Amino acid sequence: GKMSFNEAAREYSIDKAGRSGLLGWKKRNELDQDFWAAALEVPEGKYTEEPVRTQYGYHIIMVQARK
Repeated sequence: GKMSFNEAAREYSIDKAGRSGLLGWKKRNELDQDFWAAALEVPEGKYTEEPVRTQYGYHIIMVQARK
C-alpha cells in the first residue's frame, strides 16, 4: 500500500529528531534560509518535487498548513 509522508520520513530519514519529519509551526528565523525559501514555494498539502539542499543536508519538504 501507499506510505504517508510521515511514515516515509520515520522509515527513511537519517535525521535523529525522531519526530516523523514533523517540525511544527516555525518562524523564518528558526529555519535554514534555503529550507524556508523552498517551503514558501510549496502549496499546502504538497511537497517539494526535488530534494532541497541546505547546510544540514538534503530535505523533502511537505507543507501541511500555514498560519
